[in-house]
Amino acid sequence: MRNGDRIRASGDVLFFHLIILYEKLKINLNADVAEGYGRWTMGNDKDIINEINSANIACGKHAGDENIMSNVILLCNESNVDIGVHPGFSDIEGFGRRRLNLSEKNIENLIAYQTGALLGIASTLNSKVTHMKPHGALNNMACEDLNLSKAIVRGFKAIDKKLILLAPTNSELIKAGDYYGIACVEEGFADRAYMSDGNLSSRSLEGSLITDVQKAVQQAIDIANGEKIETLDGKKIHVPAKSICIHGDKQEALNQAKSIKQGLIDNGFDLVKLAELDS
Repeated sequence: MRNGDRIRASGDVLFFHLIILYEKLKINLNADVAEGYGRWTMGNDKDIINEINSANIACGKHAGDENIMSNVILLCNESNVDIGVHPGFSDIEGFGRRRLNLSEKNIENLIAYQTGALLGIASTLNSKVTHMKPHGALNNMACEDLNLSKAIVRGFKAIDKKLILLAPTNSELIKAGDYYGIACVEEGFADRAYMSDGNLSSRSLEGSLITDVQKAVQQAIDIANGEKIETLDGKKIHVPAKSICIHGDKQEALNQAKSIKQGLIDNGFDLVKLAELDS
């Protein structure tokens, strides 16, 4: 039933409200994975993937390589998890978390390069790539810069315009996706603190990383319910989102992921893939 449909009887009204309730309870869990390199590993991809709906796979610039990409795609297939492009700056030493000032064309090429890499590996495994989510400093910079965001969208759109853009709520990235007619899903973060302007707080600030499991669970539930969350600078804001991110590169990541998943289920949420979310 669409919003414009006419409701003719009380039974239809009840049915309509039940549909709205059902739609409200859908949520997606995503995590950044495949962030090792060569023989060096980071995080526990296999176990994290078992707890999520969508995986954002590093594509060789900030982390990851062709073999890690391939192995993680196979893990996603085994667990029926979305496969997504997770491109970052070419900055392995800084794990893609250092801000680099590049031209828009360089950004566009950087994104196209990494998107093509993952789609190429996926094609050898007869696997479908569903979405794209920028990594680290590139993501943070794009949230504040519409022109940078447009370059990112142009980069992956040239390879596959059907990819869903997974990006922070109310960001310039979402505006860029809308501008180019790309399907977008807004995400919130369970394990990161926010500032009152709606952006994530800098990792350099004390309290920016939420390591307390119960606090992360509560923030995930509040975001999913549309409740206000407390910011690092003492305000309360809404973070409307249909996907919740869990970072997989921390020691407490697996415990947080399991607890957040169970907390959402206990609160009546249906965990689904990105394409199954309601627009």
